[in-house]
Amino acid sequence: MSVTVFINEEYGYRTWIWETGMDAKTLTEWWQNMTSTAKLFFNLEGNLPGWVHQIYEAQPEPPAPGWHQVSENDVYTDEGALEQQWILVSSGGGTAQFSLPQDAWHAHIHCDYDTVLIDVRGAKYRHAGYVPQEVYFKEDYESPAEVAEEWEVALTERTKLIAEGEENA
Repeated sequence: MSVTVFINEEYGYRTWIWETGMDAKTLTEWWQNMTSTAKLFFNLEGNLPGWVHQIYEAQPEPPAPGWHQVSENDVYTDEGALEQQWILVSSGGGTAQFSLPQDAWHAHIHCDYDTVLIDVRGAKYRHAGYVPQEVYFKEDYESPAEVAEEWEVALTERTKLIAEGEENA
């Protein structure tokens, strides 16, 4: 069964739904083999396998295509847990309301010291390039050459997009 992941992306403070197209074993193996989070820097849609779509926390008027959180329609399950409700707005203007699957995983995406994938049981998975925060912020810490190069490429690509006016800072 394909795993769905709810993502909190710290860069840009955005949220996403990720339909991975992978079962739990394949997803954790893929995640744990990532050398760095650099390729995800402001670019989840281009670098996560499967289907990734941004969720917008407020619904603009008129609603833009995409996912929108519907805070006023949040409901509580029989167990008292808050069940977030979402609306999908299609490019044609149609809408559909849904909840995340009960077995959805979660991810926090940011830097190599705090990015984490969390399964439905709460088990945490780190990528291959994970560095504990207390090491990452030491004055004498240097990223491995491969990781430093990945970050250089990601930052250069992002800067180029901004300079060309293709994307806001």
